[in-house]
Amino acid sequence: MIGLGLVAFGAVALFRAAGQAPVRRLQADLPGAGVVTATLSLEPDPPRIGQIQMRLRLVDPVGAPVRADLVTATPRPRKLPGAILTESAPGIYEGTLSFPSVGDWELEVEVQRGSGLAVFRFAVKAVPYI
Repeated sequence: MIGLGLVAFGAVALFRAAGQAPVRRLQADLPGAGVVTATLSLEPDPPRIGQIQMRLRLVDPVGAPVRADLVTATPRPRKLPGAILTESAPGIYEGTLSFPSVGDWELEVEVQRGSGLAVFRFAVKAVPYI
């Protein structure tokens, strides 16, 4: 009976962990703005082959929104067409992007503000549609 309870507990814990999206948060120096924290959200997450929705939140060290002139996202290692993200609210940038195959990708996000540039490289694993 105890063994069955442990198996059930483990299955519930695995189910909950599988349903939670990872927190993707990086920091970089953006000249003219200082250290900026970028938090990336994807839908679906984990991303699947084909189009996904992405959202990037930019804040300064005290949590205030950071506005940018241009935000782009490009999947690598292969140079594929990227996306220009549009500002939906102060410091929030959204857009769509495509992953052509399963596997490990690096999503390179460039944030331009004036003559300053910050580059964030997020690790992303695309999975097959099931």
